[in-house]
Order: sequence, then structure tokens, then C-alpha cells
Amino acid sequence: MMDEASRKKVLRMVPYGLYLVGVRRREVKDVAKDLNVFVGSWLTQVSFKPPMLVAGFRRDAHSLEMVKESGVFTVNVLGSDQKDLAARFFKDVPVTDKEMAGVPYVRGAHTGAPVLPDTPAHVECEVVHVYEGENDHAVVVAKVVAWEHRREAKPLTHAETGWHYAG
Repeated sequence: MMDEASRKKVLRMVPYGLYLVGVRRREVKDVAKDLNVFVGSWLTQVSFKPPMLVAGFRRDAHSLEMVKESGVFTVNVLGSDQKDLAARFFKDVPVTDKEMAGVPYVRGAHTGAPVLPDTPAHVECEVVHVYEGENDHAVVVAKVVAWEHRREAKPLTHAETGWHYAG
């Protein structure tokens, strides 16, 4: 039998970035219910042509249902100096027409999903496939359809924060 504590240590050695993932429902009638941003970390690029990402979404989270319904999401890249910004999005956040958790946002031009202009960069994605399987997270494969680079920054990682979402 494998040692579970050892497994946790090994999987936490895999480098994980931290991102603010923006999602929406197909139709946005009430921003407080139909838009959301959450902290995501299980994300990687898997293709150059076309550029594609794979992301892990908790199967029991309403954000996964929103992504399955709309077929789009955004990934807002956090800078290493934005740990406090990330912390604002760990729980359900208040949403108005202009702010989420007190942070300004806009709707992405290509997807309509939330974009946070205070982050160094973002991508907008269209879902290609969702694999749910028997696991606790769904695997979402998506094509990058738009992007914006606003400033140079070292990306925020789990290692820098001391937070853990792996193992």
C-alpha cells in the first residue's frame, strides 16, 4: 500500500499557478446570479495550433454548470504581488454591474465572461469538451479565442502563497 502522506507531498511538488477564472450563464439577466469569478489552479496549455488549455473544475461547483451552459470562460492571470486579490475570490462574492468582491471587471469582448483589468493578462476561452468521469473534478478542454497582455509580471503560484489545493 502506498503512503497517503507521501502522495500528498509528491503532488504538491507539481508547480501550480493561481488564476481568477471568470464564468457566466448562457444568458446574463442578473449579474449577481449569472456571473462568477473563482480562484483556479489546475490549468495548463495543451496545444499551440490552435492554442488550447485544459482546466480542472470542481464537479459540485455552480461554476462548472455555468461553463457547461455557456461554453465559455476567462482566465485572468495573477501577478506574484496579487495574493490579496486572489484571496477575495475564495468564497461566493458580491457582484454588481461594475465590481466583483469590490474589484472592477468588464465582460470579455469575445465570450462575455468576466475579465479583471487589474490583472497582468487574460485569455478568453471557448469550451471544446468537458470530461466528468468518476472523479471529483471535471476536465474542461478549451480553445483560446482572445487574449490581452497588459503588463509584465511574474505569475502567482501556490508555492509563493503557502496555500495548497493539491495532493
